[in-house]
Amino acid sequence: MSINQELIRLMGNQSLHQISFSISGHSVLGREMPRVAAAIQSGQWKVEVNPSAPKAYISIEQRLIVLTKPCLIGTDAIYEALHECTHAMLVLTGVDQPGMGVMVEIAATLLPIIYFFKTRPLEAESGLLFEQTDATRAFVDFVRQHRMYETSVNLTQTDIQDLYLYTKSAMLYRR
Repeated sequence: MSINQELIRLMGNQSLHQISFSISGHSVLGREMPRVAAAIQSGQWKVEVNPSAPKAYISIEQRLIVLTKPCLIGTDAIYEALHECTHAMLVLTGVDQPGMGVMVEIAATLLPIIYFFKTRPLEAESGLLFEQTDATRAFVDFVRQHRMYETSVNLTQTDIQDLYLYTKSAMLYRR
């Protein structure tokens, strides 16, 4: 199965479609992920695999998703794919706008973590699925505290400020 086919299949996952939360008045809805699948299938968005890239990313201008893993085996590869596809979804739904950079990064970090809590709750709860960094622990703890895998949450300004600090440090660390 090609990486495109794997992504399209992942975007159709019903557990993913049940995820919803809002950040700064913008809804992040997992049920919008089929838009990404359709964009990949139609060629509107391209997917490339570059194992030598320092990290996965999207290029909004080129409508390009670049992954570092050649297939969706293992939680790192699934996390990476969901993170970047969340960015693409936020572009397609108009949420990713100038000035929303950190908010979009928070959303793209939360969505895959919520997905793992929904699909692999015991592993997610134990912390076995995620790299143990301060940023990851903060996001996992936030999802757990707010039970975001069971209910929709409107992130408060305080939530955003707290997650912002971890997001900024993680973004600087990854460069």
